[in-house]
Amino acid sequence: MKLWKGILPALILAMVIAVMPAAAAEDPLSVVEALDATLNAQNVDGALALFADDATVRQSPPPPGSTGPYLGKAAVRTFLASIVAQHIHFDLAAPRQVAGERVTWINNTSIDPWRNLGIAPLQGQGDATVHGGKIVSLTITLTPDSMAKLQRALAATTPSAPPRTGEGGEASFLRRLGDG
Repeated sequence: MKLWKGILPALILAMVIAVMPAAAAEDPLSVVEALDATLNAQNVDGALALFADDATVRQSPPPPGSTGPYLGKAAVRTFLASIVAQHIHFDLAAPRQVAGERVTWINNTSIDPWRNLGIAPLQGQGDATVHGGKIVSLTITLTPDSMAKLQRALAATTPSAPPRTGEGGEASFLRRLGDG
């Protein structure tokens, strides 16, 4: 009996210590923080490991060539690889808020296309649901101010449509000069 009195507390302590890292790894805030860290390190595989097999990622506005959410791990990999290829970098703009399995936050986000336009960083609102230590849903939306900033920058760089044949342009101008 004395043996159990000495061993039982030690066993309980060992079990608590063994469970603590697993619980911390499943903490929604820790998972979201790890996502930012792995993406800032340009680590697609590390970021992908944080997602559930059936995860959904939504980005608003969607990147060029995409029309909707990324459904499932293969599609999430595509999304992560595309933003890492654009040298994504996040800086937290406001403290993250946690409510159960849901984490919300605002990041200052930079990617090469925004840097090239001279408008980086832009602010994005993040919303993630983490279940069992894995992200099951992630939505990133530009703030209204950042969306307006992006739209202005894109409008300023969009060239007007070239004139159609016979409706102007240098070749038409030169032909008209030759006719006169």
